[in-house]
Amino acid sequence: MNNSKYRGVVVPMVTPVTQDGQLDIKAVERIIDFFAENKVSPLLMGTTGEGNSVSQADGQLFVEKAVKAANGRILIYAGLTGNCFSEQVRQAEIYSALGADVIVATLPTYYALTPEQMYEYYKTLADCITGPLMLYNILATTHMSIPVDVIRRLADHPNIVGLKDSERDLECMAQCIEITKSHPEFAYFCGWAAQSAHALELGGNGIVPSTGNFVPEMFQQLFDTT
Repeated sequence: MNNSKYRGVVVPMVTPVTQDGQLDIKAVERIIDFFAENKVSPLLMGTTGEGNSVSQADGQLFVEKAVKAANGRILIYAGLTGNCFSEQVRQAEIYSALGADVIVATLPTYYALTPEQMYEYYKTLADCITGPLMLYNILATTHMSIPVDVIRRLADHPNIVGLKDSERDLECMAQCIEITKSHPEFAYFCGWAAQSAHALELGGNGIVPSTGNFVPEMFQQLFDTT
């Protein structure tokens, strides 16, 4: 494991809503307290949190209330999805201004991108936002895989701090963790719960298990003992 400050268990938090579809603020506060008590951080509006279904207004409210409930006890990771670049930059800046510690962005998904286009997308996003950016590689939802060579190039960017990897490819996992060994500020997070221990044994910085919504203490214990 390298020296990145981004490490540990990050749970892709569910997005709680009331029966009429509004963000359930009281539930947000309870869940964040539950996570903080177990020393795990949330990824707001990740895949488990159905980020593509959360409106801009609710996303901003979600980040605001989560940051307030966390009160500095844990880091807040804010998921970023979408196809309009200017709106993504705007949302990222709002999330950072509200107190999110890291922006975690998937690829835009309307068009299939070449590796060079993937690189340019993330580089430009990292250039345009003030908060730290983490790459989010998830073939299951974007239908694209970020090549290891592209990740290696992006790891050189001073505002790109890591990778949340849900690829489910053991060879790519090992190669990406190798990148962190030569990039001391770049973190690798495994988003494949079944391979959490394996990723940590290889030197990964953290894990992102969706079942951590139910048993965060189990994954924190795994992190502490691996």
